[in-house]
Amino acid sequence: MALFSTRLGRREPRSLGSEPYLPPYPPVIVRSNKNAGVQDFAQRLIAQFPAQCREIYPGAQIHDFFDSYDIHLDSAPFLVSVLQHIGAMNIHAVTGFAVDWSLRNKHRLKDVCKLTYSSETAPLEVVDQIFKPAEIGSHGRPFLWQALNQMKLSLDKLYQQQQRAVEAKQETSNIVENKAQETQPAPKSPLLSLPPTEEASQIASTANAPLRKSIGRIISSILSVWTERVC
Repeated sequence: MALFSTRLGRREPRSLGSEPYLPPYPPVIVRSNKNAGVQDFAQRLIAQFPAQCREIYPGAQIHDFFDSYDIHLDSAPFLVSVLQHIGAMNIHAVTGFAVDWSLRNKHRLKDVCKLTYSSETAPLEVVDQIFKPAEIGSHGRPFLWQALNQMKLSLDKLYQQQQRAVEAKQETSNIVENKAQETQPAPKSPLLSLPPTEEASQIASTANAPLRKSIGRIISSILSVWTERVC
């Protein structure tokens, strides 16, 4: 495809070793400051191909955007870094949207949890089950697909943390109860089972507050791990 090298298909991809691109090949560009060079190159691509750059995410393949001539001229490691930089910027934007959407649509998070699909194979149309047509028109399905994955991953991770906490609490309670039975005589008369008090009901109703408050923090932590992996 080589989208960028072919100017979105307006010219043929250049292939080293074929006419007129025969040896000797032009020297590889050497940049004194790679990080600055990556950022500058990425910004120029974003300015020239904004729509295509918005759909670059971690895992983008170099040959989908550059032909063999550009890969030789700029070097494969450099162009990979450029794609990774753009992908990290897009993931940052996705995460900001996911946090904001989660806070504004808490009542829809249950629908996100119920979704069952593979993030590797799910078609983009899965976003239609969660997002409104106006959101799809404004952000596009690839962007919202990434946001949906972020939210689903965050909620799944939070659920697992809660389950481990419940299991640990139950295990501790069982240990304490067993020790109490070993060290204390049995009561002479059975205790009455009292109904829950109003205070206990209030405590139970607020037990899920950390769940709602943690969604944004967990999504942000996932972003930082992902960014470190691709940069």
